[in-house]
Amino acid sequence: MLDKVLFKLIGKNKKKLFLIATLQVINFLFTLGASFLFCYVIFELINNTNLTSLYYLLLIALFALFKFLINRIINKIQNDISEEVTINLRKRLLNEIIDNNASIIKYNSQALNQLYSEGVEQLSLYYTVFVPQFFYAMITPIILFIVFSFLSIYVALIFLFFVPLIPASIILVSKFAKRIFNKYWDKYLSMGDEFLDSIKGLKELKNFDTDKRQLKKLDHKAEEFRKITMKVLVMQLWSTSIMDMVAFGGLAIGIVSSLLFLNSAIIVNPYFILFFLLTGAEFFLPMRGLGSAFHLSMNGATAGRKIIDILDNHVKDTGEIKLDKINKIVFKDVSINFDTKRIISNLNFSINENGLYGFAGQSGIGKSTILKAIIKDVPLSDGGILINDIDLNSLDLKDFYKKISYLSYDSHLFKGTVKENFLLVNEFIKDEEIKKLLSLVKLDHLNLDYEILENSANLSGGEKQRLLIAMYMSRKSDLYIFDEITSNIDIDSENTIIDCIKELSKDSIVLMISHRLENLDDAKFVCFLEKDSYHISKPINLINNLGTYQKLYMLQKNMKGGCVNEKV
Repeated sequence: MLDKVLFKLIGKNKKKLFLIATLQVINFLFTLGASFLFCYVIFELINNTNLTSLYYLLLIALFALFKFLINRIINKIQNDISEEVTINLRKRLLNEIIDNNASIIKYNSQALNQLYSEGVEQLSLYYTVFVPQFFYAMITPIILFIVFSFLSIYVALIFLFFVPLIPASIILVSKFAKRIFNKYWDKYLSMGDEFLDSIKGLKELKNFDTDKRQLKKLDHKAEEFRKITMKVLVMQLWSTSIMDMVAFGGLAIGIVSSLLFLNSAIIVNPYFILFFLLTGAEFFLPMRGLGSAFHLSMNGATAGRKIIDILDNHVKDTGEIKLDKINKIVFKDVSINFDTKRIISNLNFSINENGLYGFAGQSGIGKSTILKAIIKDVPLSDGGILINDIDLNSLDLKDFYKKISYLSYDSHLFKGTVKENFLLVNEFIKDEEIKKLLSLVKLDHLNLDYEILENSANLSGGEKQRLLIAMYMSRKSDLYIFDEITSNIDIDSENTIIDCIKELSKDSIVLMISHRLENLDDAKFVCFLEKDSYHISKPINLINNLGTYQKLYMLQKNMKGGCVNEKV
């Protein structure tokens, strides 16, 4: 039930988890002591033996005070762990996203946002609630069995017999629950992604009269999410019911057995029955609590494994070779399939110098797929990609990603000041450098302390993209990848961004997908994709010799910068 992999995320807080479990056990011992004293007080009052009962009552009150203080300490430690884990994980996620440019990870920005916020919060419950409860639930039945054994070994064995049935039910449920929670999170993230994309593209959906079709698609995803949510709730209900039957059924059988043993003189002191009644539930309640904590934390554990998948993304299938500088990219007979459909077939090209290289074609034709293949976000079906004549699979990916900046149309600005967003990309940048970059992208009106709201609500689409391009320019990468970063922005912002990209291409390799072909006029070559074919040449050659390219180019030029995003 404990996930060893998740323990590596908690770091130095492991000792605090064991401290919580230890304090819970001490608390339990005070409960046993208070129960025993209470039974003894009842015995004295009934038999009128002496007046020491008052002292025992005071001692019970003292135990209650100790329990109160211990609970306060436990709550303080849990809050500290939760805060430290939350801050640490979010910082690590941000660093990983920044180092690897977010787009190289198989989760998109919306999924990352959900994991960053809700996922981390729920994972903290796994550490602060489930893990300490696990150790507490394992120890307390043993302690109670030893105590009961001194009073009646038969009763102790009866109670102990039912205890393993609860973790057995949890283990059985956990195998089923992992699959359900994985599906739950996948549906949850998928639905959020689809909804966010639909909201962002609502204008286009209306323009192309596809809003009703998209609404039906969202309805279908919402229904799928409702069904998987109901499966989660039913699974939790059945599991809880089973644990309750075992716990309270075992308690009832234990008490009835105690009474029978008392009747047959196996138990000689009736006050033992009272003690069994007061404390017998503690055989089962910690395990019952573990079951509740299990359901509470399974969502967090599932999110934790996805977070680990992000943090360890660069480790998987990575080589060891590090590059001084990226100065050559070669695609050799590259083919890429999605399921059984071939998206890219036998693509060949070579980039041997700094400059701008363009990719264009109809929406969904595979432009982004090509760029994502370079950062290993998309697996190749055939062929290979060479970086500086070295196979991509042989490179140390984390080192490789540090030399790359990947910016897309849906890249994210974080809530905070302009300066704080720059520092996320380049922690050593000086204020004067930020001001120069802001001036370069015509954002002089934004000062360093300008507060960016959530989802960049106080910036226009053009301002957001210009600020992003300024931030990425501060990073000084060997390879820049721009995936339709000028989509759905005003023409002035687009021209400003294109000028900046041309400036970057003087000292770096720049790969750019553009919906407007005129933006690629200065490219060393343009890879123009059509169905079942592709054409690679200088832009002027494509304009003069390829009818489909020429027709689209002239159409856009005649529209004076109009955006035909769905056609390009």
